[in-house]
Amino acid sequence: MQPSHLARQLDVYNEERRALETEVQEAAMRQAEAQAADNPHLLFLAGAGWHPGVIGIVAGRLKERYQRPVCVIALENGVGKASGRSVAGLHLGQAVIAAREAGLVLKGGGHAMAAGFEVKEEQLGALQAFIAARFKDDLDGTPLMPTLLVDGALQARAASPDLIATLESLAPFGAGNGGAALRLPPRSAWRWPTSSAATTCAAC
Repeated sequence: MQPSHLARQLDVYNEERRALETEVQEAAMRQAEAQAADNPHLLFLAGAGWHPGVIGIVAGRLKERYQRPVCVIALENGVGKASGRSVAGLHLGQAVIAAREAGLVLKGGGHAMAAGFEVKEEQLGALQAFIAARFKDDLDGTPLMPTLLVDGALQARAASPDLIATLESLAPFGAGNGGAALRLPPRSAWRWPTSSAATTCAAC
């Protein structure tokens, strides 16, 4: 196979994967918006026909958006294959293992920040209630607070188009190579033109 043909084929596969991600994420986000106000400790988002290969990515994105644990479940023939992502302080893997021991999941496990499991569709409500109650006890009345991990601090005078260009040269960003997050002094804001569009930055 010629390298050019292989590259084109990879582009096709990547486009198909991105389309699947978008489809599942949009459907899951509609559910999340409907659930968020009433489920402060955990979101369970399930759909038939969702591709199991992208549910982990979607769970991670929605966990960041809603700042609480999120489980995304692909349903097929009455069984859900789930991937979950959690936040600091709430051990999702232990919760899934406890649910397995309680007979609420068919199989599953994980670690503090991520877990996977299989569950019968009719058990979804009971499982969500079980894990949410466990997380509520773990928090003991303390509300979940959004967190932002930064890579370093930056003075406003050090921010420049050259710095942005240097950071962008580290792309592509993704799993294992996240974009840089820099903390700026309070009340700092600036704007400058770039080759593509104006960029605005402010203190976090």
